[in-house]
Amino acid sequence: MATHNGEEGVYIQTSFFTKEKRYAIEDTPFSLPVSSTRKDLNQLLNQLLSENSDDKITRSIDFDFLINGTLLRKTLGDLTSSLSLTLENVVQIEYIERNPPPSLENELPHNDWVSAVHCNDNYILSGSYDHNVRIWSHSGKLITKCLGHDSKITDVAWLPRQPSPEGHMTFLSSSHDQHIHMWTFDPNEDEESVRLKVICKGHSRSVEAIAVSPYKENCKFVSCSWDKMLKIWSGEIGGADVNDDDEDKQAKRSNINLSSKPSSRAPVATLAGHTHPIMCMTWADDGVLYSCGYDHCIREWDMTTGVNTGIQNGSKVFLDIDKRPGSPLLVTSHTDKHIRIWDNRTDSPSVISCTLSSHHGWVKRVRWSPLSEYQIVSGCYDNTARMWDTRSPKVPLYTMAAHNGKLLCLDWSYRQLIATGGADNTLRTFRVG
Repeated sequence: MATHNGEEGVYIQTSFFTKEKRYAIEDTPFSLPVSSTRKDLNQLLNQLLSENSDDKITRSIDFDFLINGTLLRKTLGDLTSSLSLTLENVVQIEYIERNPPPSLENELPHNDWVSAVHCNDNYILSGSYDHNVRIWSHSGKLITKCLGHDSKITDVAWLPRQPSPEGHMTFLSSSHDQHIHMWTFDPNEDEESVRLKVICKGHSRSVEAIAVSPYKENCKFVSCSWDKMLKIWSGEIGGADVNDDDEDKQAKRSNINLSSKPSSRAPVATLAGHTHPIMCMTWADDGVLYSCGYDHCIREWDMTTGVNTGIQNGSKVFLDIDKRPGSPLLVTSHTDKHIRIWDNRTDSPSVISCTLSSHHGWVKRVRWSPLSEYQIVSGCYDNTARMWDTRSPKVPLYTMAAHNGKLLCLDWSYRQLIATGGADNTLRTFRVG
């Protein structure tokens, strides 16, 4: 392979193509300097579009460029050298419309650190060290807040909306008080719209996270804890629960509707196997659950039988995990500042296929994009959230200076909204696209 990176007067034969038909141009080869950057290619492509497009595109379009599935971040010479491409062949360059950077939309104040967040199509749930759960509109209006826990909130989650005559929604909150609360929220009520319905008891240490089954017809969720156990719970309101005086007293301390006392619920099953505290879980499309934590491994569970069907060992503490829908890929975040992508295909060994390195502290949260199979967002104790493209793993696409303290929680469940919470007592929302 000829070394051409950085050589003056060296050109490379290229051809442009796209899968986005509205931006297609004629398949014409171009001789371009190896020093060409994304900005140079973007200028050339926009000139060609303005001259040749049947749609008479007048506005400038911002494009990204890929060679063999890898994003161009520096120069053509740098990328072709890293891909071991020679100058003798025509290099095929794919172009795609570039996503704009996420824009800060709202800063929502809390009384203490914001430790949990989850968005659905209409509302945002946040949990705080002040023991409160809050419900916000996407525009940043505080709908209500509810106090029911005796310690800081560790996680919150909306359950998939179930048809009900009352028209309410159900959400969950977990806490250091070892409990999970099931709440109902009726957006059509002006007052007392939130009701504490069920208190889930069974863990002996702090509940660190909750993961809701993606299947609406099988309403259940799983919790993980510092007690090293996973517990499976029914997500249905009602059933064979029991009422007792403890729940009655807890409800009276809260600003919640007391028309019916919250009941106490036991887990459906307990899954043991981890040897240290469990920090995070994620569901796969086929009813498999992945869990990980302080014992440096990912465990795979068949949620039909409750059997631990696989173990993938790592070398660092796991803080978060997420599964890319419709794919064998898992993404994990760690205490060593790195994000790792695992290829979990059944026809090959589970391996780390990629490592993303740019953060400067514990990477507390990581999520796949609901918009793109290639994009990931991460949140870190270095106060920032970063957006990544797996086709360019060495450098993040964008860095959001999210908080004036540690970033503690992050969510990208709703397509157009990234939400982050931090040790500066604020919840921030960023508009995407």
